[in-house]
Amino acid sequence: MRIHLLAVFLVALFVPALVAQPTPLVFHAALTGNNVVGGGASANGFATATLTINGSLATLDVTTLGLTNITGVTLFVGAPGTDGAAIKTFSDVNNGFVNGHFNGTATLDPGVI
Repeated sequence: MRIHLLAVFLVALFVPALVAQPTPLVFHAALTGNNVVGGGASANGFATATLTINGSLATLDVTTLGLTNITGVTLFVGAPGTDGAAIKTFSDVNNGFVNGHFNGTATLDPGVI
C-alpha cells in the first residue's frame, strides 16, 4: 500500500510540470527619436513599448508622446545604433496608431524565435 501511495504522490508531483505551459518572454523599452537610425530624432518624442512573445505569437503594445504621423511599427534585430534587419511589421492599413497608441499581435517565423 505504501508503494502505491508513493507512486501516486510522485505522479501528482511531476505530471503538472510536464504539461506546464512555457512562460512568455516579455521585453520592455523606452524609446526616443535618437533610437531610430535615420529617424529624424524628434526633440519632444518619446515612446514606451512592451513586446510579449508567447510561442510563435508576438504582441506589441506601444504608447507615444510628442509624436505625430506615425506610419508603422516594425520589429528589427541588430546591435543598438545600427541599421538592423526587419523581422516583422506589426502595423497595416487595418491596424495602426490611434491617438498615440498601438497594440497588435503577429505570428513570428520560427527561425526568429
